Amino acid sequence: MTAALLWSCMTLMSASPKMKGVDRVDRPDGITLLVAEDRSLPRVSFRIALRSGGAEDPDELQGLTRVTSELVLRGTKKHARRAFSELVEGYGSSLSGDSGSESQTWGGESLSRYFEKTFALLAEALLEPAFAQEELDKLVREMEAERTTRKDDDSTLSRLAFRRALYGAHVYGRDPLGTKASLAALTPEHLRKEHTRRLVRGNMIVAAAGDIDVATLSGLLDRYFAAIPAGASLSKEMAPTPEPTGITLYVVDKPERTQTQIILGRPALKGTNPDHLAMNVAATAFGGTFTAPLMHEIREVRGWSYGAYAAISEMRGRGGFSMVAAPATGDTVGCIELMVELYKKFWNGDYPASLFEFGRSYLLNQFPFNVATPDARVSEYLHAELMGYGDNWVQSFPDRLGALKPDAIRQMPKRYLSDTDFIIVIVATHKELQNALANLSFSPEIKVLPVEAE
Repeated sequence: MTAALLWSCMTLMSASPKMKGVDRVDRPDGITLLVAEDRSLPRVSFRIALRSGGAEDPDELQGLTRVTSELVLRGTKKHARRAFSELVEGYGSSLSGDSGSESQTWGGESLSRYFEKTFALLAEALLEPAFAQEELDKLVREMEAERTTRKDDDSTLSRLAFRRALYGAHVYGRDPLGTKASLAALTPEHLRKEHTRRLVRGNMIVAAAGDIDVATLSGLLDRYFAAIPAGASLSKEMAPTPEPTGITLYVVDKPERTQTQIILGRPALKGTNPDHLAMNVAATAFGGTFTAPLMHEIREVRGWSYGAYAAISEMRGRGGFSMVAAPATGDTVGCIELMVELYKKFWNGDYPASLFEFGRSYLLNQFPFNVATPDARVSEYLHAELMGYGDNWVQSFPDRLGALKPDAIRQMPKRYLSDTDFIIVIVATHKELQNALANLSFSPEIKVLPVEAE
């Protein structure tokens, strides 16, 4: 890392705390506060996050987290859904909920003069959700409609199939929408019981950015969230993920496809593994930019796919490595063969050290943009907090990245991947490719999955 780049990154992080920093406070009651104060505009963005997500759902109630996250904002014991929404909109504010395997978040944005009233409405929604049967029934119908319509999007379908093939019955393999059976089994009482279990002080992170400071935010918590009980964090160690054996090719059989979606990958390493950053650099160098070898060979040299990318996911448990491309049906088999060839070259460390030096520089140059605004900075800190990375994770990023050696980065794939045990998922019309797939040079086991499957 050059001295100029290091100075630029560190200056951005260490300038006036009123403008550039993120204050982190661990309250005695267990709630963690993250505040990026910036008085330049009269607005505040804010989020309340729980350190638990869909991985906590019971097997028979998959989708509970997604349903809870949305229903919290669809009416309270004091205000029906429409009245609640009109109050939020009347302030010119916004509120929304989101969820994943490892977290739940609710948040929004408001003008400074309406921040307390908007924050109070979110507190009301979290502490006194109606969880009305009528709204639950509506949401389940919406989610079933989403389940149907997403089958029309081949890219989404391929990602869902890849996750399921990669993780199987592990919680990471679950569909965020749950299953038809699990959604049908959900009741308001299930939602109330699980929401109450998770909404405890030690499981909460409250983050805000803009025209706000720690003292003000902490005071609002005391005023509007006093009823939240004590309790410990629900963040926990994830169970081991399945390990691929050999090479398996899954064909999601969808009629009349003229284009194929391809994903190749396998489990890699946990986000908390000290080598995750180096592995991320390796994946970025190999397939994270428009000039990367994966993109160059598939798009520029052969013109088989508009895009071709590689990435490493970041999760508390063991995340996955993946390569994606979308060739025409006639180019599918050749593209698969090439992707396997490039993957093995990547695994074997056959690319020059200069490629990984470029990947390192690329991420370093991107870092200032990742922390350039108060909202962006507090998002980075919130992510680090949810992952359990520690206080100095974001600030230390330039130093940690700068300390990586290209030769060491090059060896990461061989340490955490395998050239003999991985999966390939394609969304394609099986009858169009059946004979050609049977003659692939690496002889994978082939499993055909009907697109109508759950």
